[in-house]
Order: sequence, then structure tokens, then C-alpha cells
Amino acid sequence: VDPPVGGEINLLPTRTKEELAHRISAIIEDFTNKGFEPTTTCMQGGHVHVRIPALRDDIASLKKVLGWVQQNQSTVPEALHGYSADIRMKRVKGASVKMRNPGRLMPDWMIDNILSRSTDFASFLTYHCKGIDGVKSYRPKRYTINLYNLKHTNTIEFRGPRATLSHKVLGDTFSFIEECLIAALGSGESASSILQRTNYLFEPFSFNPYHYEAWVNTQKERGEKVRKSYEL
Repeated sequence: VDPPVGGEINLLPTRTKEELAHRISAIIEDFTNKGFEPTTTCMQGGHVHVRIPALRDDIASLKKVLGWVQQNQSTVPEALHGYSADIRMKRVKGASVKMRNPGRLMPDWMIDNILSRSTDFASFLTYHCKGIDGVKSYRPKRYTINLYNLKHTNTIEFRGPRATLSHKVLGDTFSFIEECLIAALGSGESASSILQRTNYLFEPFSFNPYHYEAWVNTQKERGEKVRKSYEL
């Protein structure tokens, strides 16, 4: 569990969540059939990107989504992250804090600034990079529900989901996120309400101290990061 390199597979976008889940499952099956059965660990995320056509051109809808995020940004990642305490974490430095955290939450003061001061997409982005006074500039952070990502790929990024090999979990994760965005743009239904009336299955948290320590060691010994992309 000490690979010399790391990587990720970025899939072509699909128009439906069902098509995306099928595409991922097909890739898993292909690796397995070739003798390279994929595995997951407690450190790996399964980030989900969603594009909403013309959202960047509609500041009212952008603010509506952000307002929903403010009320639900704790519930959504906690459900997807599925953390549960494990006594073995106490024996591994930093594990209890790192494994518990489903992602960075956007501060209320930042959301309030964006909601009250932004007038278009450009200023919507600008106030992601401002301090509490709305004046001093900082480097933007990637929050657990990452709306700043709209600047880069025109998608909202959900950073809470865990990596999974389960087709059922993939489908349920995508469906939950879809319902959250429909609620954000429409009825305003809370994430808690969505979870209460559904029976979605998310990837369970399973801590492995050996995998965690190996992951920490690779961070210490990374060296220079080299990015290479291969078209499949």
C-alpha cells in the first residue's frame, strides 16, 4: 500500500445519472476482468460534479442555491461521508480528526457577503475570495459543496461522497445529490427531509489503520508533483 504514483479517472460527462453509474460500473468490471480488481480505502473520495445549464448567467438562481447550501452544508456531507468512530484511530496520530472531517464548510459571513453584495457571476466569484470585511482578498478555498468550481468547469462539486465499487451506492449518491439541487432551485426542501423520506444507501465508513498510515507516508515522500493525462 505504498504506490509510487497516484491518479484518477475523469469520466466524460453524461446527461443522466443512470448513464454515469453504468459507465463507472463498466470501468470497474473491465479492470476486474483484466486481473486488476479495484479496491477502495477510507481515505478515498468519490467527488461528484453537476452542471446546471445557464446557472452562471442567473444570479438569482445562484443565490438561491447558495442560500440552500448555507442551511444544509453540514447535513449533506455528513450523510455522504458516513463517519463512525473507531477505537483504532486513537493509536494513529491525526486519524481521529482527519477521518471525522467530511470537508470544509463555507463560513456564514462569506455566504452573507455573497448573498447581499454580488450582482452577477463575476462578483459572485469575487466574494468567495474576500475576507469578512468584503475588501481584503484571499485565495479561494474548496468547500465541501464547492460552488466556486463553477468558474473552472461550470459544475458544482460535491466533495463529501466516499469512493465506492457498488452500483447501488453510486446510483443512490447521484440521486440524493440530484434531489438536493432540485430542492435548492425549487421547493427549498431540506437535506434532512430528503433523507427521511428516502432509503438511499451510501458507502459505509471502514477505518483501516494500515492503509491510513501508508497514505500518510506517501504524503511525506511525494516529491515533485508531475501531472500527466492519458486519453483512453
